[in-house]
Amino acid sequence: MDLRAAASASLRAWTVAGRESELGRMDDALSVAGGGVMLVGAPGVGKTRLAREALERLSSRGVPTAWAVGSESSRELPLGAFAGMLSRWEDAAPSQSVTERLAEAIRNLAPRQGALVLGVDDVNLLDQASVVLVHQLATQGVIRVVMTQRACTPSPDAVSALLRSERMIRIDLAEIPSDIADGLIDASLDAPVDRAARRALRRAAGGNPLYLRELLRGGLEEGWLAYADGLWQLTRPLRLPSSLVELVSDRIGAVEGDVGELLDILALAEPLSIDLSEHLVGGDVVELVETHGLVSIQRSADDRDFVRLAHPLFGEARRAVLGAARARRLRRRAAGAMADPALGHSGDVMRRAVLELDAGDRPQLELLLAAVDRAADLVDVPLAHRLATAAIGAGAGFETQAYVANLAALVPGEDPVAELDRLEALAGDEVERARAAAMRIAHIAWERNGPQEAEAELRRARSALSDPIAIAHIDAIGALFAERLARSAEASATAERLLAMPGLDRDSVALATSALVAARAGSGRVEGLAPFIERALADSSTLARGAFRTPLIASYALGLEWAGRLDAAEQTKRDLVGGLRDSGPVSAVAAYLLGANELARGRPRSAVALLREAKAGLIYFGGWKYATQIAVTRALALCGTPGEAVAARDELNARVLESMRHWEPDRLLANAMVEARLGAVAAAIALIHQAARFAREHGLFANEVIALQMRVMLGRSGADRRLSELAGIVDGPRVGLALAHDRALSTSDPGALLSVSDAWDEMGDQLAAATASAQSFRLASRGRQSAADRRHVARARIRTMELLLRCEEANTPELDRFARPSPLTDREREVVHLAATGKSNRQIAGQLGVSVRTIEGHVYRATDKLGLTRAEFSQYHG
Repeated sequence: MDLRAAASASLRAWTVAGRESELGRMDDALSVAGGGVMLVGAPGVGKTRLAREALERLSSRGVPTAWAVGSESSRELPLGAFAGMLSRWEDAAPSQSVTERLAEAIRNLAPRQGALVLGVDDVNLLDQASVVLVHQLATQGVIRVVMTQRACTPSPDAVSALLRSERMIRIDLAEIPSDIADGLIDASLDAPVDRAARRALRRAAGGNPLYLRELLRGGLEEGWLAYADGLWQLTRPLRLPSSLVELVSDRIGAVEGDVGELLDILALAEPLSIDLSEHLVGGDVVELVETHGLVSIQRSADDRDFVRLAHPLFGEARRAVLGAARARRLRRRAAGAMADPALGHSGDVMRRAVLELDAGDRPQLELLLAAVDRAADLVDVPLAHRLATAAIGAGAGFETQAYVANLAALVPGEDPVAELDRLEALAGDEVERARAAAMRIAHIAWERNGPQEAEAELRRARSALSDPIAIAHIDAIGALFAERLARSAEASATAERLLAMPGLDRDSVALATSALVAARAGSGRVEGLAPFIERALADSSTLARGAFRTPLIASYALGLEWAGRLDAAEQTKRDLVGGLRDSGPVSAVAAYLLGANELARGRPRSAVALLREAKAGLIYFGGWKYATQIAVTRALALCGTPGEAVAARDELNARVLESMRHWEPDRLLANAMVEARLGAVAAAIALIHQAARFAREHGLFANEVIALQMRVMLGRSGADRRLSELAGIVDGPRVGLALAHDRALSTSDPGALLSVSDAWDEMGDQLAAATASAQSFRLASRGRQSAADRRHVARARIRTMELLLRCEEANTPELDRFARPSPLTDREREVVHLAATGKSNRQIAGQLGVSVRTIEGHVYRATDKLGLTRAEFSQYHG
């Protein structure tokens, strides 16, 4: 399928969306004799499209319609807007005037008085004769009328008179809301769209459907909007097509002097305080551009007034034609004015610094360092790196170089090793040497996937130090390193010892806290972590804010998720994502966190789109990308085709991060889910046992609970003793529900399973809830049934169907069994699925640990029950 061609076709079939209420009001108004509608709105908001849609709907019901358009060119001619209609009656009597001919022509269109609905586009551009004609025909009840008019333009007197009529209504069309814009984007591109592209398109269009359509068309034609890795993405910054530049420039109109100066400064530096704007061009100019709808005055949270361009594309259009020399001068002028404390922008250090850099100036070091701090708070990686690099050029020292070295792996084209070498050269004491060594250890371990080399470097660095605070910093990175290698008890013990030390430097606090939180999350002990996190975030360096804030909070959210506190986990993730700047790899990390949340909730299709976005946005194969690949594999095992699931699994297994051993249970469980998707339940159970064993041996008890929960969701009970033990070790409701689920299944208790389903649903795990409900239905449907049994079966069926829809019709063996009942036994189903993948009887026997003769027996009985040959198994499987 050519997605680009399909998208272009969809753009040609642009639909009216989000205007159902307006269409309903129009239909009501036009249902009465002499009724009419005036649609008023900004250019591009959809007036013409909505008017035509209303006429098309009426025409499809047999109502006669006609269409006229006002324009500047036809305004000079009497009845010029109706010239096209007049040409259809060239044989009219010569004695008739043009007005009489037109009135007769319009009457002839309708079989009865008032039947015709006339559409008039841009009624404010009609010539006077046309206005009079429309007024007469409408007031006499000869026609019903739909008119459009641009906002902020005066109506002709005759039209104003019509609007005062009780039968004529005015509808002001507002900009479309975000959800409607998203619907138009989705309908046009007909494939997942990553959040960065969606937000850029939506922000630029500013609620204007015409602008959105032209942006999509331009993106497809120019290639900055492209389909790759399963979703539409921005391959480079959004750029206005020339047609849209002309359209927006036409709306702005011809501007010069101080008006053009203000619009161009705003295009480069908005928003600006009203005091600063008036300082630059004078209060009368600000008042003039507001009156003409070119800017808007908005009140900030601290009750200050700021000036913004009235539409986001005004800035894009002005920048598209702005010369480089003029842009440099205006940036310099704006930055200079912003430095004046009296004008309300002296604290806006990040924008001031960027304006000065873009103007080719050299900002003061103090300003750059303050700007770096602000960019670090926002976790805007590209901007923070640019500002920090400029600060080093202005004389900044070790701290700023440490920040640059930390960000280098996240910025395309940068050399992390060279930045680490520069950092080591700047180290002036043992603590700084320890910090430089810790960053090199992190680079070796997690960016180069070299755990053995990193461990040797750690020992070498520690032995070279004598200062206890410096040694503590190496121990802090060592604790985090141990946690990543699944040595959670060692990591917790070291981190707790360090955090009790007096005089520990701020970066060591951040490192040790990250190790402690991640280790406790894996071991299932998330209670009581909040004070540690608050300490690390309250007194952290720029490095700690940039490097460890996001993974620190993400680890805590993951621990909450594993414990079964899904609402708290989701809120923690959304709070974190809400504080991140939408830029670079940080946007990809945000997509991963939100996608993992959807997966934990049991919504795999929603998860896949976010996780694919995350995977595409992470530029190097580190821990975030590894975690994303694991999550993608799990999601595709639940909602993708078998081929997609296998491809994701193979990609995951081809690059196992040995320096991220704490993800090993999750990798094994992702593999198990793929095997289950292929119908190889025994192989899936074996992988689950392997994951549970690894987790138990390494103290990852939260992961062990997850594995045992998955086991019971695949229909295997018998882990109640171990789950009972884990209930005394880990926090949260998940372990108790997994235990209840296991016991209900082992006792074949449909009622208990339905209760467990309700509990899973209350916790937020819809997939587990659907599975327990499907198992309840299956057990209750066996054998003879009493009236109570039949009522239970009916309830379980309805409950499971509802949950299946909520978990986006995920594919699991238990849910497939509910959705597609089969006469086969569990073992026969498994053999059929394995045979459908092309495996021989001998290969199946080896995988299941039985004899070839046993497999032959299963194949014979399965083919007999299904009426299929072995060659037809693949069709059955599909």
